[in-house]
Amino acid sequence: MNNEKKIVTEILDCIESIIKNISKDNETIKSFRTRARDIPLYLFMRGPTYTMVYIAARSNVYILNKAFKASNCEELIMSIIGRDQKFMRMGSDKKGYALYGAVVIYVLKRLNLIKAGSFTELINETLNNPALYSYLSAISEWIKRFAEGYIEA
Repeated sequence: MNNEKKIVTEILDCIESIIKNISKDNETIKSFRTRARDIPLYLFMRGPTYTMVYIAARSNVYILNKAFKASNCEELIMSIIGRDQKFMRMGSDKKGYALYGAVVIYVLKRLNLIKAGSFTELINETLNNPALYSYLSAISEWIKRFAEGYIEA
């Protein structure tokens, strides 16, 4: 299976998990959709390192780090929204950033596109691996399209 097919499959699984598990939190779902529409531009204008730091600044590194350990997207989403007090205390805007960033990291890790095991390592990898830009571009565009198609504005 080629990388694009794997990317599409993983992202669709994540989008469906988000919708299934967060559908009652309309503001967070809308925030995720907004992030999905905005982040590709940040990536294009500022590059992968800035974009990932920006996502972390708008959410929470502790939550983003969960994406490095998840074995599937349902597990990731549930570990974030389940009983995580940090996530529960966030506003819907921050929750949208956290979910978006976690999905991006999860897909990168799941497809072995990165070696990083933490957010700090990911930042170092974005600085030293120019190929990550193209992977992040593809991932962010697919998330955008699925979010626009599956989540109502």
